[in-house]
Amino acid sequence: MHLRDKLQPFAKAVTQLLRTDVDQNHKVWSQILQYQVEIQEYVNQIGLELIVHAEDGYAYLRQFEVDDDGATIGLVHKRQLSYEVSIILILLREMYETYEMNPTEVQSAICRIQHVELKDQAELFFKEGYNRVKFLRDIDKHINKAVDLGFLKSTEQGESPQERVYEIKPIIKAKINIDQLSEFKQKLEAHVESV
Repeated sequence: MHLRDKLQPFAKAVTQLLRTDVDQNHKVWSQILQYQVEIQEYVNQIGLELIVHAEDGYAYLRQFEVDDDGATIGLVHKRQLSYEVSIILILLREMYETYEMNPTEVQSAICRIQHVELKDQAELFFKEGYNRVKFLRDIDKHINKAVDLGFLKSTEQGESPQERVYEIKPIIKAKINIDQLSEFKQKLEAHVESV
């Protein structure tokens, strides 16, 4: 018997999930939906849980706690995000929340944001130094990090970066929940009052 004979039909889906989050446009999406129970059983053996939000079109793996102290087996490393990138993600999460609460916008299947609009909102939270050009370039870098992390997807390039339009990916709801959003807002308000 060859090893390939033991290959599960959902192997590509699991491999992709171990790399990154998967959305409904990915070629393994149908495998995830078709073999959801089998994938769940498979990844549970190594301390992971499959999370599928079919209605929003995304899936990802999450480590589950193996004891009462919140420990995991450590398969997936948690990424420490900078304060600046966290601000961008919180702004995106808040924009997505507003999009979902607005019945006219929900008719659109995609939550969009213009680069310049996101940049203008982010500027309010960052301290500008003596070099404005560097300051604005740094904000662009933080926005690009949100793209790299999979929370934003460029949908229109434009002639300049300022004309770029992004789709805010629905997975931001799972990664930054309402409680975290409220907690961060409270910390931010406390920080602003102390300055």
